[in-house]
Amino acid sequence: MNKNKPIIGLINLGCPKNQVDAEIMLGMLADNGYKINLDQEKADIIIINTCSFIKDAEKESVRAIVRLAESGKKIVITGCLAQKYKQELAEAVPEALAVIGTGDIADIVNIIDAVSKGKTGH
Repeated sequence: MNKNKPIIGLINLGCPKNQVDAEIMLGMLADNGYKINLDQEKADIIIINTCSFIKDAEKESVRAIVRLAESGKKIVITGCLAQKYKQELAEAVPEALAVIGTGDIADIVNIIDAVSKGKTGH
């Protein structure tokens, strides 16, 4: 494991598909030397896996994004809300290191590598 890599956290919201996507992303990151810690206080970067199809989960996704952005946490927004509103989220949440739709989760390792080196993934 590379000690220079950030610790990754996750907030997963929405449907069972999101759970599968979250497990895939975390598995890929762990396989590439990232430590996973679901304690938000111990995570360096938090992936917020969002939902836009279940109305309550969409509201919860927006609340989680705002709360973490305001707290100063480094966040990466993923999921169907990110897919549907990528440009709007990138503009509304400049604190987000990256906004990644469902079609781009296979690139999560490259994106986290890039943002951990100071590049943005908008």
